[in-house]
Amino acid sequence: LRGWPGNGRPQVVCKVATPLPGRVQAGELIKALTGIIGGGGGGAPHFAQGGGSQPEKLDEALERGAALIHDALG
Repeated sequence: LRGWPGNGRPQVVCKVATPLPGRVQAGELIKALTGIIGGGGGGAPHFAQGGGSQPEKLDEALERGAALIHDALG
C-alpha cells in the first residue's frame, strides 16, 4: 500500500501477493481509502489504484489502510 500527494490530487495504490487476495482485496481496500481522500478508484483483487481531491487526508487514509490490512491478516 502506497500513497502520495500528487500536486493536490492524492493517489493511492495497493498490490496484494498472490496467496492473499482471499483475505485482502486490493480493489475493496482502495475503494475504502479513496472515500476518505474525496475520490474514487478500484481494481482487481490483487492490484488497484485510485485518487482523490483532499491531500490533507492522505495520512488518515493510509493509516486506515494499514489498520484494515492488519485486521484482515489478524
